[in-house]
Amino acid sequence: MALATTLEDFLFSKSPPPDTQTLEQHQADEQIDVNILKLIRQEILPNSTSLPQEFVDTLMKLLNRGSSHTTSTTMFDNVWEILRQKKFAKFEEIVHQKPNIVNSLRDGDGWTLLVWAVLNDRFDVFVHLMEYPQDFSLVSNVDGWNILHYVGRHGTVRYLEKFGQQTIEILINGRNKQNNTPLHFAARRNNHDVIRWLLAKGADHEEKNEDGRRPDERCDGCDGVTKEIIQSFLD
Repeated sequence: MALATTLEDFLFSKSPPPDTQTLEQHQADEQIDVNILKLIRQEILPNSTSLPQEFVDTLMKLLNRGSSHTTSTTMFDNVWEILRQKKFAKFEEIVHQKPNIVNSLRDGDGWTLLVWAVLNDRFDVFVHLMEYPQDFSLVSNVDGWNILHYVGRHGTVRYLEKFGQQTIEILINGRNKQNNTPLHFAARRNNHDVIRWLLAKGADHEEKNEDGRRPDERCDGCDGVTKEIIQSFLD
């Protein structure tokens, strides 16, 4: 049973990952766990008739549990629910145990808690999260969006006003995997107030995406007001 215990301790480590662990390191650890579970399922269990039953039972329990890394989505949902209910004192307890959770905890699409606050239009949660140190260099691991991409597409000016000038300067012309900027997204959604704000803060209206389109050229759905706003900065 020593082997079974070793596997369990490895897959379900009682030691939390270091706060400095990057997303890439987390994904690499998760892939190792997946490979081990695959090895158990494909190489060990087919020979279960020649193995001690207690050992086989333990392996089955491990497969049913997955690994500590595969529970990250469940943890995200639980933490978000705490924030959604505005149980900020409880969230503070979690942060005390995991100081970098604001940046390190992500859902299955690589979205942080701050992004979820924007997507769900929970400005109160957004304001609370902004009280903690933020790593604004983080982008989603699916599309490469920074936080301003999400605000440009889903948010309002009041979200933007919570960012410092230095952060705005770093993110405002950030490109996703298709080379779209936050202004591209705001224009696509005819998010007029956000468009005006981004342009006033220095968004480059000449930036072109991978299709060679400026923000006002990105889509046929841009209305007359959107084009008029952007054109006023071209003149």
